[in-house]
Amino acid sequence: MKRTIIAVVVGIGTCAFGVFCYYTSPSRGLPYVADFNSSSTERWSTFGGTWEVINGSIQNDSDDRGAKLLMGSPYWKNYTIDADVQLLGLGDAGIIARVSQAELGVDAYNGYYAGLRTMDESLVLGHANHGWEEYSPVRMPGGVQPFHWYHLTLSVYGCRIAAAAVDRTTGKRVSTVYNASACASSGRIGLRSYTSGGVWHNVIVTPLTSAALPAPRLIDALPPPEGSSHQRSLLAGYVSGNPVTVPFQADVSHAQPINSLRYLSPVRVSRARVRGVVVLTEPTLYVEDNTGGIAVEPQSSPSLKIGDEVEVFGEIEPHTFSSILKGAEVHLLWEAAPSPPLSITANQAATGLFDGMFIQTEGRLKQRATRRGSTISLDLESEQQEFRAVFNVGRSASHLSDIYPGSILRLRGICVSDSLWTNNLTPFVLLVRSADDIQMIAGPPWWSWNTLVPFALLALVVIGVAYHVLLLARHWRLQAILEERSRLAHEIHDTLAQSFAGISFQLQAICASVPPDMPLLNEQVRLAWELVRHSHEEARHGIASLRPESLEATDLLSALKKSATKMIGSGEIAIQTSKEGNALMIPLRIKDILFRIGHEALANAVRHSRARCIRISTIYKGSTLGLVIEDDGCGFDVTVAHSGFGLAGMRERARSIDAKLTINSRSGSGTRVEVTAHLPTAFSLKSCYHWLRNVWGIRTRLHSYSYR
Repeated sequence: MKRTIIAVVVGIGTCAFGVFCYYTSPSRGLPYVADFNSSSTERWSTFGGTWEVINGSIQNDSDDRGAKLLMGSPYWKNYTIDADVQLLGLGDAGIIARVSQAELGVDAYNGYYAGLRTMDESLVLGHANHGWEEYSPVRMPGGVQPFHWYHLTLSVYGCRIAAAAVDRTTGKRVSTVYNASACASSGRIGLRSYTSGGVWHNVIVTPLTSAALPAPRLIDALPPPEGSSHQRSLLAGYVSGNPVTVPFQADVSHAQPINSLRYLSPVRVSRARVRGVVVLTEPTLYVEDNTGGIAVEPQSSPSLKIGDEVEVFGEIEPHTFSSILKGAEVHLLWEAAPSPPLSITANQAATGLFDGMFIQTEGRLKQRATRRGSTISLDLESEQQEFRAVFNVGRSASHLSDIYPGSILRLRGICVSDSLWTNNLTPFVLLVRSADDIQMIAGPPWWSWNTLVPFALLALVVIGVAYHVLLLARHWRLQAILEERSRLAHEIHDTLAQSFAGISFQLQAICASVPPDMPLLNEQVRLAWELVRHSHEEARHGIASLRPESLEATDLLSALKKSATKMIGSGEIAIQTSKEGNALMIPLRIKDILFRIGHEALANAVRHSRARCIRISTIYKGSTLGLVIEDDGCGFDVTVAHSGFGLAGMRERARSIDAKLTINSRSGSGTRVEVTAHLPTAFSLKSCYHWLRNVWGIRTRLHSYSYR
C-alpha cells in the first residue's frame, strides 16, 4: 500500500512538472504567424489606442501616445519579429520584444522597441523600462514617409539586440545592433505607435538560434493600396515631395459653433462652416467642438484619424436634437491628440443636449451582445434609464467574451439621439469607437439566477450523494451489527448453552443416584438442577433475541406474533393481532428497534403480568408507525423506580430512532406500551427536519445498549 501511494505521488509530481515545463518552455507557440482576423485577435491585449482588423491587417486609428498591442508567452527568450509597418501620420510606429510589466501609458513597460520615426527620418532602437533609453538612431535612406510600407525586423538573442528596416518600394535597407550589459531575459511581443497611428501586416515570430542578425523576411502579399484617399490634404505634399494647393482655405472667423446649428429653420436650405476635432470615423464621421457635436456626410471619403483637427463646409439637414452636414467638404488642418470624453450620466444623455458629442457613461448590462450584420449591440440601463451601445465587430466579439449580463460597464462613445439609430426604442444610442472603449467596472452579482440555479443544482446533487452515502453507511453498519450478533449467538449456543445442558444432565444423574434416606442432599441437588435449567432457558432466550427471525423477509407484526408464540409455548395466554392503515416500507434499522422494544414488552407481559390475553397492534398513519403492546394483567405503578433494565433499555432504543415511547399501567388494570416512530417519505419540510436531526445528531444518539 505504501509503495502504491509513493508511486501515485511520484506520478502526479512528474505530470505536474511536465505541465510546468511545457507552459514555461521558451519555444512553446513558436513559430507564430498572425493572420489578423476577428477571431484570432483574442490572444492580443491592448494598452491604449483604437485597434481594429482591416483587410487582413491590424490598424491603430488613434494618435494615442505609446499605444501598445501585446501577445505571446512571457517565457519567450530568443526570437525574431518580422512585420510590415505603415505610419498613418507624423510620429513613429514599430514593434517591441521581450515585453513585461506592461501598463497603460508612454513607455509603461519593460522591453525593447524598434520603429521608424518621421521626426528625424530614422530607424530607432531602444529599451523601455517605465522610462526610455534610446540607442543610436540610424537614418533611413529616402527618409520615413507616412502611408508608405516598410519592413521591420527586431531580433533578440541573449543581450544582443538588433534591428533592420527595408523600404518595400525601393528595397533600401538599414540595420543597427546593440550589445547590452544587462537585459530583459524573456517576454511577449507587441506592436506600438506614438502619436501617428499605424498599420501592421505579415507579423511573424520565429525562434532564434544564433546571435547573427537574420535576413529580413519579405512577403509579397500586402493590403491593397488605398490611393489618394489615404493621402490627407496637408500630408499629401509631404508624402509626394510636391506641395499641394488646397482650394479651400481655413477661415476661422466664419466658422460657426456646432451648437448654433440646432436652431436653423428646417424649411430653408442653409450651408454652414464648422471647425472641430474628429471623434468618430466609422460608421459615420462625427466632428465635435467645445459647444457640441455633429454628423458629417462628406462628398468623398478622406482618410481621417480620431483627434484630427478639421474644417467642414456643407449643407445643413436639421434633426430633432442636432443637424447633419450633407455633401460636406472636409479639410484636415493638423493632427492632434484625441480629446477626452465628457463624463455624464445616462439620464443627462437622454435629454438630447449632448447629441453628437463624445461622452463617457456607465450602465448595467441587461442583455449580452447581439450581432447584427457587421455590428454588435449591447442593451444597458442606468438608474432605470435604458440605452444601447453599438460598435463594429472587428475584434470586439473576443474582447467581450468575459462580460455577462448584470456587469457594470463604463463606456466611451458618441451620444446619438437620432431615431435612425434609436428606432424610438431608447432615448439615445452610444456609438462606441472600439471594444477597448468598454471597460468592466464590476461583474454580475453572485446571487443572480445565472449563478444561483447551477449552485442550487450542484448543492442538490451533493446533498443527494451525501444522503445516499449516509444510507449506505448506516446499512453497512447495521449489517455488521447483525453479523456480529449472529456470531455471538453461535458462540453462546456452542459454549454457554451447551455447558448448561451438560451440567443439567449431570445433576439429573446425581439426583437419581442419591439415596432416599438423604432428603436434604436430594433437595439441594434438585434446587441446583432447577437453577441450571432456568439459566439454560435464559441463555436460549438471549440467543433468540440476538438472532431474531429475518426481519427483511417478514413484516413487523408477524415477527412479533411469532416471537410471542415461542415465549408462551404451551401456556394459556391468548395472542391477538391487528393492523390499521396502509402498510409502508419500514427501514431495517427502525424495524429492528421496534421489534426489540416489542419483544421486551412481550417478555415483561409473559413473565410478570399474569395476563390472559396480549394484543399486538400496528398503526400506519401518514408517515408515522405506531406499535402497541397491551395486556389485561395485573399491571404496575409506573411512577415507582424499578431496578430492572428492561424499561430503561426500551426508552434508550426509542430515543435512538427519535421515536416516542409511552407506557400506561396501573395496578390491577393491565399495561399498555405504545411507541410511535417517523418513517422516511417523499421530500417535505417535516421529513427534512427529521433527516437533519438524524444527520447532525440532535437528540439522536446511538447508545451503547442499542447496538454495541
